[in-house]
Amino acid sequence: MFDAKKARCSERAPSSRALALTMTCVCVGASLAASLTAQQRIVVDANNGVGTNFTTLPPAIAAAKDGDWVLVRPGRYQPFVTSKPLNVVAEVGAVIDSSPANGRVEIKDLKVGQRFLLAGFIFDNTNVMVQRCQGLVNLSGLATNKIVSSGNALNVDESDDVVVHGCALKYAILRHSNVQVSDCIFATSGIPDVLGTPGIRLVGAKLSLTACTVVGGSAGARGAAAAGIQVDVDSGTGARVSSLRIFGDASTAIAGGVLASSTQLPALQDRSQMASLELDPRVALQGGADGFATTTMLRGFSLSCGYSFIGHSATLRLVRKAEQVAAIFLSKQSNKVSLPGLGAWYLDLSLQFVVAATGFPNGDSFVGIVTLPALPALQGLEIGYQAVGVDQGAATISNPVLQVLR
Repeated sequence: MFDAKKARCSERAPSSRALALTMTCVCVGASLAASLTAQQRIVVDANNGVGTNFTTLPPAIAAAKDGDWVLVRPGRYQPFVTSKPLNVVAEVGAVIDSSPANGRVEIKDLKVGQRFLLAGFIFDNTNVMVQRCQGLVNLSGLATNKIVSSGNALNVDESDDVVVHGCALKYAILRHSNVQVSDCIFATSGIPDVLGTPGIRLVGAKLSLTACTVVGGSAGARGAAAAGIQVDVDSGTGARVSSLRIFGDASTAIAGGVLASSTQLPALQDRSQMASLELDPRVALQGGADGFATTTMLRGFSLSCGYSFIGHSATLRLVRKAEQVAAIFLSKQSNKVSLPGLGAWYLDLSLQFVVAATGFPNGDSFVGIVTLPALPALQGLEIGYQAVGVDQGAATISNPVLQVLR
C-alpha cells in the first residue's frame, strides 16, 4: 500500500530525537493542486471584490453542486443548512454571525461515500451541528468567538465519521457518533452564571482524542462545576455505551472544573459507569479519572500537527508506542479505507508522499518539519497526514490529521 518511491523530501537536520524534512519538489504541490481543478469554485465576498460570485453565503450554498468548493473571503455572513457534499473554506477574517440570537450551521444527512469540509471560520453567536451523516465530515481550523447562551458550540449527533482538527470551541456534545479530534481546544461555555459545562460531553458516542486541551467549567454564581470530559447515561431507544480513547503525551492536557469550595472535579468522569477508557499514561490529567467501567493504560501511537499555510512550515509531532521505525505520509484526503486489525486509512492511496521517517532508539517522540510549496493554487486544498509504525514486523497506524491549506 505504501510506496517509498513516491517520497519527495530531503533531509535537513536529523538527530536521534528530531528530524526536519523539507518537500523540495514543486511537482508535489502541483500534483496536489490538480485535485482542485475538477470541481467548480464559487467565490463568496461580502465586499463584492473581483471575481465574486455571491455576496452572501446561504445563496452560494444553495447554488453549489456536489463536490464544489465554496471559497469565502473576509466579511460577516449568515449561517447555512445543507445536505450536499461540499467544501466550504474561509479565508482569514471570515465570520459566521447569527447575532443577536444563536443560530446554527447545519450539516446533515450525508450519504455513505460523501464528504463535507468546513474550514477556517470564526463563529459569533453561532453553533455547528453535524446530524445523521454517514459520510465523512471534516471540521478544520474553526473557532468560537462569542456565544450568548449555555448551548454547546459543536453538536455531533448520529454521525458515523467526523474528524476535527485545529479548532478552538466551547463545549462540544457528541451523541451516537464516532469522532476523532486532534490539536484542538475545548473549554467552558464562558457564561458567568452557567460556567459548569464540561469541555466535551459524550452520550453513547466514541471519541478518540490526541494533542488537545480540554477544560471543564468551574462554579459560577449559580452554575455548577463540571469535568473536562463527561460521559452521561444514554437512555431511550437505541441506547449505546460510550468509549473514550486519549492519546499523546503532556501535549494532551485535560482538567476538571473547580467547585466554589476549591474542590477539584475529575478531568474524566463517567456518570453512566458503563463506558470504557483507553488512556495514555503520559497524558496530563488534572483531577484524574472517575467512574469508568474499564480503564486500560496504554502507551499509544499518535500524530499531531499545527495548522498548515502555503509557503510556510508545518510541524508534525509523532508520539510513539513501541515502534522501532515509523513514517509519516502526506496526501490528498480520501474516504477512509478500513484495514482489518489496524484501523482506518484516510489518505489517497494513489497519491501520497513520505514526508518524514525515523527510528526510535531513544525517547518517545520525534518532530518532522514540512515546508509546503508557495503555490497559490494550493489555497483551500484538503490534505492529510497519517503515520505508520512497525515493530518486529507488526504495523500500527496513527490517527489521521486532516486539515486545509491556507
